[in-house]
Amino acid sequence: GAVKIVAVNNANVDKEVTFSFMENYPHLCGEQICARGIAFVALRDMLSDEKAAKVDALIPDMLGNLYSRQLGNGGFVLWQGQNAADPWVTSMAGHFMALAAAKGYSVSQSVLNSWADFQRKEARSYRRTDSQYADGYDVAQAYRLYTLALSGKAEDAAMNRMREAASLTETARWLLASAYALSGKKQIAQTIVGEIMDAGSKSESGSGVWGVTYGSPARDKAIAVEALVLAERSAQALTLSRELANEFRGSSYYTTQSTAFAAAAVARLAEKMGDNIVSIEIGEGRRKAVERNSRSFVSASLDLDEKTVEIRNTADNAVYLNVISKLRQPAGQKVLATQEGISMKVSYLGTDGKAIDVRQIAQGTDFSINVKVSGLTSVESGKNMVLTIPVASGWEIFNDRLYGTDNHLPADSGHIDYRDDCVNIYFSLASGSAADFRIRVRASYQGEFTLPAISCEDMYHPEIHANTESGATAVK
Repeated sequence: GAVKIVAVNNANVDKEVTFSFMENYPHLCGEQICARGIAFVALRDMLSDEKAAKVDALIPDMLGNLYSRQLGNGGFVLWQGQNAADPWVTSMAGHFMALAAAKGYSVSQSVLNSWADFQRKEARSYRRTDSQYADGYDVAQAYRLYTLALSGKAEDAAMNRMREAASLTETARWLLASAYALSGKKQIAQTIVGEIMDAGSKSESGSGVWGVTYGSPARDKAIAVEALVLAERSAQALTLSRELANEFRGSSYYTTQSTAFAAAAVARLAEKMGDNIVSIEIGEGRRKAVERNSRSFVSASLDLDEKTVEIRNTADNAVYLNVISKLRQPAGQKVLATQEGISMKVSYLGTDGKAIDVRQIAQGTDFSINVKVSGLTSVESGKNMVLTIPVASGWEIFNDRLYGTDNHLPADSGHIDYRDDCVNIYFSLASGSAADFRIRVRASYQGEFTLPAISCEDMYHPEIHANTESGATAVK
């Protein structure tokens, strides 16, 4: 394990934790690529030189991956191979590209122009419907207008039409205010923000909004922080950003969506507030060190052998301290089974359909891993599930796309990612329903191996999750 102290000049979302979460995030749908890109670009100038260099190395590859998901009409898909653009992911793609271009990264002008043409067409043709997701579609339209304004291609007529709508949600109005501010119409933005503030905050939880926008309360709060900054309401933005930071500190569950928007809001606020010197003296036993930085933060590793550490602020302004601990599970320690919001059953069957004991298995045996996911009761989640089936090091996975095996996967599996050591299956699960999966494997190499835990979660409601316990297997 390791412990690090981070001192910052405001009580905002922790940049080190945000970077670490995004850097190590294992999944790569269109939303997740864009979210990582938005967060990395937004935070780059507030990171250490080492992490900034990592961002510079990552961004070109991420942009290239994103380009491969653009359709001929200019929209972007959630997964390669799909033929219909995802409205929210398409807007996120423009958000990422616009931020990257503004920071000096090379962005394909043809990709950006095609994206803008698609967005303009969608923005001009948008009309509110009576769908149960109407509020979510309004938020998606407002975000579309925001990204067009961010890229310097504001759609004034569509913005004015949306402003006149009678039933806009608070999140849609925050985004619309930001769109006006970014397009140079700051007075209109300030008027909209004033109307929101006068009306008071209200909850917009529910699948009607978040189900089509990958949203959460934290994401929506980050959207509000940025709008307040753009409308010259820095004091309120700072207060709300501290509430946002507390939400992140109080939860062990992060999503790429909420993290990306929080990073963008923090960067916008930091740019407005300016940099302050952060300087602290760290005393550990007989060792003392002074850490000083003009980029609003300093960080230093702490000696785990010391029982007490003294921190002294040696700058003229207040600083906020965060203690970050990273714990690595010891090799061989068993992962215990857990489940929250869903249930999962796993069985191992031979080619004859009979159960087999994988604690000891003959080399060359072909068999299947069978997983049943059920028990979801939330109607607001289940649209973006991921099932991760890792295998023991002595086993090999049969990729049905290469070998034509009889892997059983539901028809609504959005994407399947075959890797050397695991299979990731992305799917949707309706409340009260069940999904069955079967993956064929072979016990190929002799030896004793760890049997990793199989896990399943909703990527945008990670509090809904389940995993089996880990174990051991011997291939004889």
